[in-house]
Amino acid sequence: MTKLKTGDQVKQDFIACGDTVHAWSVRNGFDPSEVYRVINGYNKATKGKGFQIAIALGMKAKPEHNAKNSTIYPNFA
Repeated sequence: MTKLKTGDQVKQDFIACGDTVHAWSVRNGFDPSEVYRVINGYNKATKGKGFQIAIALGMKAKPEHNAKNSTIYPNFA
């Protein structure tokens, strides 16, 4: 399993590769202000776009199961 990154580690990665958060955001189809919110911890990235951004940055693991098959919502269609 890959080790998940913190916001500070993601910032250091951008510095190390000479890329900007804004450029990365645009390239990956995300709103730059939302990406900054995820990196800085203002968006906890538990669902929606924030969660997708965190996965793309390596801050959250990609779920291994589909919500439709969840034991929490067994009748979810």
